[in-house]
Amino acid sequence: MKVARIFTVPSLSVLLLLLGTSTLPAQFNSGLEGTVFDPSGAAVPNASVALKHVSTGVEHTTVTSSAGIYRFTALPSGRFTLTVKASGFETAVLSDVSIQITEIRTLNVNLKVGASTQTVNVTAEVTPINSSTGAVSGQINEVKVHELPLVGRNMFSLVVLTPGVTGLPSGGGQAYAQATADIFNAEYGVNLNANGQRAESNSFSVDGATTNGNPRGGVTNLTPNADSIQEVQIQTNNFSAQYGRNAAAIVNVETKSGTNVYHGTLSWFHTDTHLNARTVYQPDRPVFLRNEFAGSAGGPIRKEKDFVFGSVDILRSGVGVAFPAQIPSANLISFLKTNLPSNISTNVLGSFPTTFQADRLFTTAGADVGSSCTGTQPIGSFGSATSGLVTSGPLTTMPCDTPVRGIGDFSNTVFRNGIQWSSRIDHYFNDLKDRLYGSFFRTTRQTVLFASPSVYFPKFSPAEPEYTHLLNLNWTHSAGANFVNQMTASYTRTFGDAPCGNCEVPAMGTDDGTALPGNGFIGLFRQNNYEWKDIATLAHGRHGFKFGANYARHHDDESFNDTTRRPTFQFASVLHFAADTPYNESNIQFDPRTGQVGVVNVDFAYRGTDLGAFLQDDFKIKSNLTLNLGLRWEAFTGPTERFARLNNGVFQGGATWQDRITNMKMDHVPQLWHTRVGYLAPRLGFAWDPTRKGKMSIRGGTGIFYDRPENQLYTGDRNNLPLVANANCSLLSAQPCTPAFGLGASGTSPYNFPPVPGLQVTGLDAKNGLVGTRTSQVVTDQHLQTQYGENWSLGVQYEVFHDWLAEGDYLGSNGHHLYSLYNVNRFAGDLIANGGYTGYNSSFGFLGYGQANYNSAYNGGTFSIHNRGFTKGVNFQAAYTFGKVTDQAQTFYVEPVDPLNLKAERGRADFNVARRLSFSTLWQVPHFGSISPIANIFLNGWQLSNITILQTGTPFTVFCGASFPTCDYNADGTTNDRPNVASGVPIGGFSKNQFLNTGVFSCTPTTPMCGNLFPAPALGQLGNVGRNTFDGPGYINTDFSATKRTHIPWIVGQEGAQLEFRAEFFNVFNRVNLTGVNNDIAGGGFGFANGAFPARDIQFGLRIEF
Repeated sequence: MKVARIFTVPSLSVLLLLLGTSTLPAQFNSGLEGTVFDPSGAAVPNASVALKHVSTGVEHTTVTSSAGIYRFTALPSGRFTLTVKASGFETAVLSDVSIQITEIRTLNVNLKVGASTQTVNVTAEVTPINSSTGAVSGQINEVKVHELPLVGRNMFSLVVLTPGVTGLPSGGGQAYAQATADIFNAEYGVNLNANGQRAESNSFSVDGATTNGNPRGGVTNLTPNADSIQEVQIQTNNFSAQYGRNAAAIVNVETKSGTNVYHGTLSWFHTDTHLNARTVYQPDRPVFLRNEFAGSAGGPIRKEKDFVFGSVDILRSGVGVAFPAQIPSANLISFLKTNLPSNISTNVLGSFPTTFQADRLFTTAGADVGSSCTGTQPIGSFGSATSGLVTSGPLTTMPCDTPVRGIGDFSNTVFRNGIQWSSRIDHYFNDLKDRLYGSFFRTTRQTVLFASPSVYFPKFSPAEPEYTHLLNLNWTHSAGANFVNQMTASYTRTFGDAPCGNCEVPAMGTDDGTALPGNGFIGLFRQNNYEWKDIATLAHGRHGFKFGANYARHHDDESFNDTTRRPTFQFASVLHFAADTPYNESNIQFDPRTGQVGVVNVDFAYRGTDLGAFLQDDFKIKSNLTLNLGLRWEAFTGPTERFARLNNGVFQGGATWQDRITNMKMDHVPQLWHTRVGYLAPRLGFAWDPTRKGKMSIRGGTGIFYDRPENQLYTGDRNNLPLVANANCSLLSAQPCTPAFGLGASGTSPYNFPPVPGLQVTGLDAKNGLVGTRTSQVVTDQHLQTQYGENWSLGVQYEVFHDWLAEGDYLGSNGHHLYSLYNVNRFAGDLIANGGYTGYNSSFGFLGYGQANYNSAYNGGTFSIHNRGFTKGVNFQAAYTFGKVTDQAQTFYVEPVDPLNLKAERGRADFNVARRLSFSTLWQVPHFGSISPIANIFLNGWQLSNITILQTGTPFTVFCGASFPTCDYNADGTTNDRPNVASGVPIGGFSKNQFLNTGVFSCTPTTPMCGNLFPAPALGQLGNVGRNTFDGPGYINTDFSATKRTHIPWIVGQEGAQLEFRAEFFNVFNRVNLTGVNNDIAGGGFGFANGAFPARDIQFGLRIEF
């Protein structure tokens, strides 16, 4: 299906004055409904109902239906006043009606007999019970964003408090996340899993504008600063047909706009080295300094007509980082300088040293190469024909007990600076029937690229700039009392640069996991996303209809020419690196038509289109029973390339899957896969209040939700034949090829690395493979299915006390056709039967095949309790979530041990958390009574808050990462095989002491690769260790803040200002929380933890509100 381009890049600019904190949000997705009754309980038809927004004075009106039902749709969140008038009844005025983001609240009104000129003023009691929809969701309001401690001043750290989700407030689990999980990332991966789905299936929007990153799933291109946020909603199950594109959490962020009163804020947050504790992996605290300055201001241009708002957030910091890492030992480097001064390895290690030394868990020369030597005996010859054979020279005389690699603690400080500003104007016209607003966000970040292992070698960590722009335009029109139409057009641009340092050094790696100098990635990226939406809402009798459509166009421009002009070398061990004998050289790119190396243009410009349409009917069958009926149509077009340079694998027939892979040919294609006419996704939900008093709601639903393929599933095709050649020279091949290990002649492009002698780089065979060598290709199923999830839920809400809501939900999902990408050109026993790697298709090596063939299943539940607002000065929320997720891969790019036996990969998901408790508290400390003015300044105005998370550990898999014949037990050329496991080996219950000091497995020191517990299966066979069999370390953390407010009457007008001092303590109890486990039996530190989350971090803040 061909989709026309319906608009071009808008050329718009917004020059707005930064003027205004407000309580008016930017989008209309909330609603209020109810039934008007007379004293006998009968419905009152044709009653006049008016709803007025307190902050702006904007008023909406309607009349009740014949059943007495009124509906206000497409509302902003905030506080309202509801007025109900009917002939023969007193006028009812209900004040303080609070509505949160995207929620539909129920407020029934009971009128009293009397004259309409008489007014009864009451405080509205909008029940916290949701009796309108079956969706499972949570809210983070402005108070929580402002008052709770935010990791990195990033509100996404709070979404993990939502019932039914797992994840940590750390932006992906990096040990330095306290400093880097801020708002300045152009592609921020939110650490969030909902309803048993992959994190890649999460979706994000700001004021209705989609901010999803298209190359990577589950990331947002924009993280609004805290001062700009009104409210956040996280929907985790059975959301409306209005929402599409993804199947997991839907995170909606509402930002602020101006109000009828001028307000503003200024703030400063500070932390440094002296306010931080060190982790167990930091011998000393890295030098660290972080200052974040923020401000917002705004108000009316014309009251009740035009409003303006703006915010700014500036970061200036030096980030302290620390990791345990396996690096070459000082003994090895000294030996090389003395005995092999002319080696490339000696030059590289001597010219580009690490900033730290290995000091524990050393591996000796004999153990590194599997020699039977002991003590000071020379190790002798080592290696093999397929790993690089060393038979003579100084390395063969190295004493057996010489430490050659070990674990050390990397610790460093790098700069990280950023600025984000936003501005918006709102304009009401046509007697308030129309609203037009425009907003703009710009984020800039400058930092150092942290790409392991180059991070351990400071000369390979250059600065990486990133930028994000978001322009959003919205027109909302009310036609009569019951019809509202919203049209949104948005443009998101994300771009950045990833340079390299000392580019003459190639990228290098070892099978034993030793970090080496060199940085392989260099590139530029440009993402331009255009989106148009139109949503209409119609209230008709008992029906609340919502229908609309969306069109999105994605441009993903990638420039990786310099990356493809630098080879990557792989060594069997660190001693093979010392000997300058790699067994594999990859990333040898050239033009297959001329044979010239490093001149092919791989600046690709991918294009894609998303289409959607929906119809939703929230049918109020009775005043206490609502049925949610929805149907969504979605289509994701097969991607194209601007210059028509796509190349894909094309099947040439075959009776079996193996035959089709054997006969596959590379060829030019106009689209990578055929676009389907679309998919239908039905949604069904219900909400029933059996009490008829707004005290209980039994809710549930089910639905189908489709997932857009992320671009990284297929963008590896830019290196495909026949347009582009990428050779692989390996000693493991059936026709061995000797890598040409060396440095580039220049540090600038095209670098001029040594050519591979005898490498056949010209000529294409009948399958468009290279004659004489085998290249890696990334291909995609030309009939790619669309990933989807079946979600369901059943739950009960109950108001246990006034404004206190308890909820229990059963949640479940099945994931179908989950995206995958792995090498299909391999089979078990290949290296045994053929003496080297052959695969099915002799024209190619690695054939990464993008398809949709994985599945997942989740069953779990959640219990939660929270109060709406403050009760006796306390706001509290707690959620207990439990469940089990099983799948075959936690993300699309995971290699199975055997592509023909995916059942063997079925196990607990990498993100599976069996049990989790999270809670947050805000406590406004009671004021002391009659005290002196001085005592009042110090003792009154305090507020305390905390966030606590306790959860069991995520699972891990024991595997062997060395090459054949040491590992790769099934001999297919892929080194991810799992060994056997001896009986009685514990799978969990490990202590922190074991993770840190002894290892979780009782390995016999004299048995290589923990062979007493994990013996190797017979060659050609699979081990019996299952995927994700063992339990990783759990997590317990509390963040705490204390805030002191002081009123300053003499600042800024009659109201004065509030001065706020804040002390925030992240990980207040300084508990050691470990990030993961070294799970490679052939690597260093097996069975020990491989990192830690941040230690205690104290941050001070000052804030003025005026």
